[in-house]
Amino acid sequence: MRLLTALSNYSDDSNNKMIVEDGCKFDRSRISFRESGSIVSVGKNVCFYNCDIRLGKNSKLYVGDGASIDGRIDVGFNSSVYIGRGVTVTKRLLIRAVESTTIKIGDDCIIASDVSIRTNDGHIIYDATTRERLNPSAPIDIEDHVWLCDECMVFKGVTIGQASVIAARSIVTKSVDRNSIYAGAPAKKVRGGVTWERDVKTVSERFYLASLSLPQEE
Repeated sequence: MRLLTALSNYSDDSNNKMIVEDGCKFDRSRISFRESGSIVSVGKNVCFYNCDIRLGKNSKLYVGDGASIDGRIDVGFNSSVYIGRGVTVTKRLLIRAVESTTIKIGDDCIIASDVSIRTNDGHIIYDATTRERLNPSAPIDIEDHVWLCDECMVFKGVTIGQASVIAARSIVTKSVDRNSIYAGAPAKKVRGGVTWERDVKTVSERFYLASLSLPQEE
């Protein structure tokens, strides 16, 4: 295992690589290359706070320009995590991609405190008669401009459509429509035809339905 506590360009004899652009910060954080063939690519002006990043064999982590990350990222065998430009995390995000799966987080997403995003259930469940596996891991796709509120959980095999909001403590087990609010455990649609902004001075025009010539939802 190779443990790094500084963020800089790096390569080793196990074919692990890290490519880092200018202006990045790495505060109280570490990266562990646990096996071989892994890549970390970090864009410009990315900030890592209190991060524990762990990479297994042939794993990939890409972080886009201007992202700000706080929490733990586990990328297992032959798996990938893509974090888009301008993504912000409040505190204690947990990301876990394993068993040849991918997590994609689009540009300009807000991830609040204590959010969990994972492509597996943690342990394997079998049919006791047939021995068939009942809970295979599956990828997750979170599109651009999604707001994940405090303590929500996003599980395997779902897509969250752009400009949607997942309410606090919701559990996402099925895919989410774009421009919608979902809440509950499991999360259900409570309203469509919405978008959101980071503050009153910002207008993200491309996420408004009139700009897309789409029908409004109730």
